[in-house]
Amino acid sequence: MSQFSVCVIYYSLPSLPEACALVTQHDLVPRDVLLCNRSNDHHILGGMQYDPNIENAEYRICEPRVRAKLQRQSSQYDNLYLLFRTRHFNQDGSSNYLVTGFYDVERDFTDAQCLEKPIVHARAMHFVSLADSIDITELMKERKSYRCCFTSENPFWRPHLESWVNQLSQAQNQTNRYVEEINNLKNIFYDNEFHGANYETCTNCTYCNRPDACFLTWRRRHRTIPHRPANYMKSLDEYFASLQPGRSPVII
Repeated sequence: MSQFSVCVIYYSLPSLPEACALVTQHDLVPRDVLLCNRSNDHHILGGMQYDPNIENAEYRICEPRVRAKLQRQSSQYDNLYLLFRTRHFNQDGSSNYLVTGFYDVERDFTDAQCLEKPIVHARAMHFVSLADSIDITELMKERKSYRCCFTSENPFWRPHLESWVNQLSQAQNQTNRYVEEINNLKNIFYDNEFHGANYETCTNCTYCNRPDACFLTWRRRHRTIPHRPANYMKSLDEYFASLQPGRSPVII
């Protein structure tokens, strides 16, 4: 069966101390919901972090050209895959480039806002743990394609993309846990950034008084995010559901 794949970038939540009470599942690599990835200034200063929206099985804000490309290719290939990779920051400040999961893309683009910026839906998702993620650090250093999207139309990237889909498929699917963790972090972010809770559960963590030991402490001290609850609602799900009634995450 013919297959078209594309791999896109996302900003992931960096590793927080194991003692951190905010994160309940330290072995996952969710998007940067708490906006504390030091390389993520664009989203931090914008006060929002949407994609990949695993909890809604959607990809709707980032990389509009990629989304349009998937729509155009939908009639040419049997299978469409959207893979996600990130530069994951470790507690000691080092980082690794990881491929963490993919969408098996639904061919229904009918609810697109326009042909140039369609909304991508997953008919199935597969995201894996940090330990099962594919480390592509050396490959990234070799190609220096840090900000590029890779497509299977490129002969160099095709075997890599096909291999990544196969390798991830063989690892245990942790998508349900990703959804739980992301929703947990969204609620924490909303309560503490917009409702004045001030991360009270952090007060018992010894890392809070060490500015270089915790990425969240660093962000709170050095980056002021705009106070825009409408941009980062407690439940993006409720908002998207109002636009697309009945749509829910698809997890296998």
